[in-house]
Amino acid sequence: MSLDNYADSHALFSQTDVRWAEHKIGGTILSVKNWGCTVTCISRMFYMLSGLVIRPDKMEELLQFDKEGRLIWSSVVRAAKEMGLTLKFNGRVRGVGPGVARLNEYCRDKKKFMLLELNQIPRHWVTAEKLWVPP
Repeated sequence: MSLDNYADSHALFSQTDVRWAEHKIGGTILSVKNWGCTVTCISRMFYMLSGLVIRPDKMEELLQFDKEGRLIWSSVVRAAKEMGLTLKFNGRVRGVGPGVARLNEYCRDKKKFMLLELNQIPRHWVTAEKLWVPP
């Protein structure tokens, strides 16, 4: 497995990895290092759902973005379909109550995956793989 094409065997991705940190998003001046949290999460999602290891810079090339570098979400479904995967978006959940219930469900089911948009500026996306409840 060449590092030129793949991340490590565990597919743990970081926006700041020197192999793709300076890669530009959607033909803009935005870099994966500073603005690539969504692309990085989608790379992780593809690995978790299928075992396919696709680096964030390679994932960016498979996806579509608007002129300001925002992801066109339908391109995620299209990219998955081209790889023989079926993805279905189940919508957005706002608020802590319903969000925690759905997070619990998705963390128990290996065929489901959740991306969380943190309420901060600038926006930041993370993957939800395990639920931790403080004692």
